[in-house]
Amino acid sequence: MNASGSFIIGKGWTAEINGWISTPETIALRYFDWKGTLDAGIQKIFSPKLKARLSIQDIFHTNRSLAILDNPELKSTTTIRTDSRVVLLNLSWSFGNQKLKAARQRKTSSDEEIKRAN
Repeated sequence: MNASGSFIIGKGWTAEINGWISTPETIALRYFDWKGTLDAGIQKIFSPKLKARLSIQDIFHTNRSLAILDNPELKSTTTIRTDSRVVLLNLSWSFGNQKLKAARQRKTSSDEEIKRAN
């Protein structure tokens, strides 16, 4: 199951939260436990050219793999836990004249077809 949500906080602030969860499963002789992760981020738009974003991936450090093999001849438990918790800070600056970029956008043949149909 995947879920996500976006929120407008106001005054140039937005936030987003994403998560997924996978139910237990059995593949061949191995049983795999629950897996999942939760990510969140916040963004501030300072001007049309400058944006800053802070995001955290796998907040609760739950993106791991636990496999259990349990039969009469062999018992084994394997846990794979990677360093999946990451904090990112992104700064974006757009160079150039935004008005020229908007005026220069390419038109597709479907746009032309819509104009002829109207």
